[in-house]
Amino acid sequence: MTVKPSSINRYPKRKGSKPGRVDLIPQEIDNLLDDQGIKLKIIPSLLCPNRDRLGSTNHALDCQVCNGDEAVDVESACYETFGVIQSIRHEKKLEVQGIWDEKDAVLTLQSPDRIYFWYKVVVVDFASIYNELVKRDDDDTDKLRYIPNRSCDTPFHLVGSDGEVYKAGVDFRVSQEQYIRWLGAKRPTTNSLYTVSYPVFPTFRVLETLHENRFYNITSKLKERVPVNLPQQAVIRWDYLASRSGNREKIDDEPQ
Repeated sequence: MTVKPSSINRYPKRKGSKPGRVDLIPQEIDNLLDDQGIKLKIIPSLLCPNRDRLGSTNHALDCQVCNGDEAVDVESACYETFGVIQSIRHEKKLEVQGIWDEKDAVLTLQSPDRIYFWYKVVVVDFASIYNELVKRDDDDTDKLRYIPNRSCDTPFHLVGSDGEVYKAGVDFRVSQEQYIRWLGAKRPTTNSLYTVSYPVFPTFRVLETLHENRFYNITSKLKERVPVNLPQQAVIRWDYLASRSGNREKIDDEPQ
């Protein structure tokens, strides 16, 4: 049996009768998730420090540190792993934690993966449709909240506040992954609002860690106690339900 310990510590087994229990082997769960889980991108996030004083809950809505999300994503520490997301839509029912929201889900990760509050979880291999309300800027580009998922054939749909419908490839296109670039004179007027629906990678935020610190010593099948972390679980929620679009910067023209 191969076990990946959480530390280098080893302890001799206690002498006496066997406890008569079955060991929990984290690697067996890890192997199952590695074989049948979905691919995820985990982005660590920190509470935005842009506040007026220590202990304050006041946060600037137009904050340029976190773009108004109140959580700063550490993109440089992003990593990929495999896990399981269950019950995207719970029927409202009483659980140990209370009443589940219909947009909540449960995430299970492999035992080496550690997550915490507000960590961003992105599903890599699937697509969802997102409706975004965008304010038209004064140049040729508008920034989208998410990078569109181009691995599927879900079309873009865009309609202005006056009911005018705009077509992808004719009136606009997506450039530099995350920007709408207007192609001609037909476009929404400056500072007006329009709605665009487009395919995105399903993106969630960690709301609560159900099983954060689960520590265990494997003893019955080994000569020593081996300290290990058991797999972590968390309640996650669609990212767009808890935050809003932030600031944008103008970009130079780029090739098709």
